Amino acid sequence: MACLFLLKDYWDLIEVHWVNTGAAIDQTISQMELIKNIVPNFKEIEGDQPRDLKENGSPVDVLIGKYSRMAAECDRGKAKYQLFYECCAKNLWQPAHKALIESGATLLIRGQKESDHHKPRFKSGDVVDGLELLYPIENWSDSQVYEYLEENGIVLPHYYEDLHTSMDCWNCTAYLHENMKKIEYFRKYYPDKARYLESKVSEMIRDTQEELVAMVGFING
Repeated sequence: MACLFLLKDYWDLIEVHWVNTGAAIDQTISQMELIKNIVPNFKEIEGDQPRDLKENGSPVDVLIGKYSRMAAECDRGKAKYQLFYECCAKNLWQPAHKALIESGATLLIRGQKESDHHKPRFKSGDVVDGLELLYPIENWSDSQVYEYLEENGIVLPHYYEDLHTSMDCWNCTAYLHENMKKIEYFRKYYPDKARYLESKVSEMIRDTQEELVAMVGFING
């Protein structure tokens, strides 16, 4: 949001792209509807992350081989889990990149920051697949972003008070080390979704523990 409003004077030259994964929380959808109504050029890229999870398994931080898509293909089974980067790539990054290339754009502007925990290897000014990258707030800190938003009266979705995520996929069961407060927030405001996450993560724990026990048994003989 900070990056978008920082470029307000250039909105007539910019097309705002949003990948709707099909699993965005209601607050995220409302925020994007607001943006759609105030910028002159807006493109929604439709995705179907729930279908992908059904076919390829839930995203995890630690992938046990026998539950992967490759193992399922070899054993005529069904994938239970997939690595989180694979899930994000299929449902967010690749659809976004494809839409950009198809649009004929030559400049990609993102709110990427050096202080972000996850960031691509490219920096502002690099050219990738014919797209020049521009990160206007690349050297901003998180506090600078929040200060800018507050100074300009820009309101973020309610969940940002407790979480530091865009909630593109509420049913994500990865990035757990970064989302320790997520389940607490969901228990309070989205109990049905909280029960889904609790069930999925509990199953992940059981499946991972089985393999850890086997590893320890191997080492101990």
